Amino acid sequence: MNDYCPFLENDTLKDGPRCAAGVNFVNVGPNRALCQTCPLSKLVDLPLCPNVEVYTSLRNSPDGEFIDVEFACFAVDVHPDERCQGCPDRSLSP
Repeated sequence: MNDYCPFLENDTLKDGPRCAAGVNFVNVGPNRALCQTCPLSKLVDLPLCPNVEVYTSLRNSPDGEFIDVEFACFAVDVHPDERCQGCPDRSLSP
C-alpha cells in the first residue's frame, strides 16, 4: 500500500486523517484501512489539472468496503487538443 495520498487531510476534530475528495465519506478508518482499497493511492505522482474534480464514494459489498472514484473535467470551453494530457480515465473504480 502507498503511504501517501494527495487527498488525505488531518482532521482536527477526530484522531487521524480523513478523505478530502468527494462527498460520500470522510473517515478512512483505523490505520487508514480504506486507503488500501482506494484507487487514489495509485495516483501519487499524477499532477491533477486544476479543471478536474475528484469524487469518491464508499461502496459496501459482500467482499467488504471499497472506494469508487470518478473524475469530471470542467474545462468545457477548452478545445480537446488543449486539454491536459495527464487526465486519468473518468473512473478508477474496481
